[in-house]
Amino acid sequence: MRFRALWLTGLAVLASLSVACGNTTSAPFTARRPTIVELSQLTTSLSTLNQAVTAAELGTVLAGEGPFTVFAPVNSAFAALPPETLEELLLPANREQLVNLLTYHVVEGAILSSQLEDGQELTTVQGGVLTITIEDEVIQVNGIPLLQADILADNGVVHLIGEVLMPAAPAETEE
Repeated sequence: MRFRALWLTGLAVLASLSVACGNTTSAPFTARRPTIVELSQLTTSLSTLNQAVTAAELGTVLAGEGPFTVFAPVNSAFAALPPETLEELLLPANREQLVNLLTYHVVEGAILSSQLEDGQELTTVQGGVLTITIEDEVIQVNGIPLLQADILADNGVVHLIGEVLMPAAPAETEE
């Protein structure tokens, strides 16, 4: 008798939850993809990039609506820089230089690897130009091969690269 009362109570709770939550059995569960920033936070090989994005205060932008394409340098790419370079860029006084470097890795729009063409030029958010080359089916950006392509995010796509892209130094003006 007591078992039956517990069973009926449990059934009533389940019924009320299904009414309160709506009928979810007719549609499959679809999880939201992480944003580009969330992806960098979840990906161990992008921890240095995540640290730089935080120092540059670009997290809000890269978590925004987008869409964006990010050519994301992995940790070993940052480690290959002279040690003082990254340390200097992460200083608050050098935030503008860091923003310049990081936004050189970002293109507006979600561009999958299948949409990249040999000789294609992509204008970065920073204002520079990235050149795509494809040789023997290997996609390169400014001569740097993609390590992993088409990592989809809620607000764009990420392509992992093994080197940090360096924007051209601003031209000095003559007076």
